[in-house]
Amino acid sequence: MTIYVNFKSQVIYKAMGRTQMNEKGKTLEELLEKVKDENKWRRASAAGGLGRFQDVQAVKTLIVVLGDHDSDVRWAAVRALSEIGELAVEPLIQALKDEDSYVRRGAAKALGMIGDLQAVEPLIDALPDKEDYWVRTNAAEALGMIGDIQAIEPLEHLLQIEKREWVIEVVEKALEQLKQKQEQ
Repeated sequence: MTIYVNFKSQVIYKAMGRTQMNEKGKTLEELLEKVKDENKWRRASAAGGLGRFQDVQAVKTLIVVLGDHDSDVRWAAVRALSEIGELAVEPLIQALKDEDSYVRRGAAKALGMIGDLQAVEPLIDALPDKEDYWVRTNAAEALGMIGDIQAIEPLEHLLQIEKREWVIEVVEKALEQLKQKQEQ
C-alpha cells in the first residue's frame, strides 16, 4: 500500500481503490453524508472536513452547504472552500452575496488566500458593504493580496469615506501593496 501525504491540507490519500481519508480518518463519503445531519455542529464539522479533499464532489456539496440555514455551517463551508483552492473560486464569489455578513467576510478572506484574478471585480463590489466593516476590511486585504491594480481606484474611494481606523489601516496597506506592484 502506498500512502501520499499532502502537507498543505493535511489529507492522506490511500492508494487502495479510491478511498480518501482526512487526518481524522473520515472518508469523503462519510463527510458527504454528515453534512445532511440534523445537528448543526455535525454539519459544520463535516463541511470543515470536506475542505481537506481536493475533489469536485466536495466542492459541489460545499456549494449546496453555502445555502444552509445556519450561519455556522455556511462559515465552515467557506473555510473548507478556501482550503480547496481554485476549484472553489466560483462558490466563494457567490458567498460574497450571502445574507449573513459572517459568511461574506469569510468568503472575502478565502478569495484573498486563493489569489485568483476572477475574484477582483466581486471583491471590489464588496468594498462598500454597509452592514459589516469586516467585510470591507477582508475585501480590501484580499485585493491587496491578489495584487490587481484595477483595485486601486475603488480602494482610494473607500479610504475617503471610511470612518473606522482599522479598516483605514488595512486599505492603506492594500494600496501600498498595489502601488508597489504598479511600479514594477
